[in-house]
Amino acid sequence: MSIQPPILRFAILAWCGLELALALYNGVARRKNTVRDAGSKAFLIMAIAVGFWLAFRLRSVPATRMDDLGSWPTYLAVLLFVIGLAIRMLAVLTLGRFFTTTVTIRAEHRLVRRGLYGRIRHPGYLGSLLIFSGLGFSFQNWLSAAALIALSVGGFLYRIHVEERVLAATFGREYDEYARETKRLVPGVY
Repeated sequence: MSIQPPILRFAILAWCGLELALALYNGVARRKNTVRDAGSKAFLIMAIAVGFWLAFRLRSVPATRMDDLGSWPTYLAVLLFVIGLAIRMLAVLTLGRFFTTTVTIRAEHRLVRRGLYGRIRHPGYLGSLLIFSGLGFSFQNWLSAAALIALSVGGFLYRIHVEERVLAATFGREYDEYARETKRLVPGVY
């Protein structure tokens, strides 16, 4: 059975609060704006839900438990989660009024290229992927971690595909230039 330190519990509560606030804000922000989500939000939620379901189902498989590794998986879980939460919050704050939880374009929308967005195009998604990676390791099982991480990555890659298509259509050459100068998730890599 995994031992979850209080800081991980606190971070999970903070993350849940952040995501709830963002969902509420999104309901207001979507009014009178063009939503071009192409079902990516539903797909992402479904991928994550299936990932969690599998992680819970697989957590007791004895051959893939991390119990014999000491406490480093728990520390890794906390580290990934907290770093991911910080990156996600910073990305949301940087986007400000342009942030939504669906792919939405406002009439006055501008391409944001400052802060983390000056290095990568999707820091909010990177933060979320780190959060789900941390949650995966908190199960203390290799299969659980792999299931949650793989399905989250798949969901976010589809979301990125949809979002980049919309941004390219909206901003044209400006977005093409931005895409040439930055990577999607990992500076210098992808």
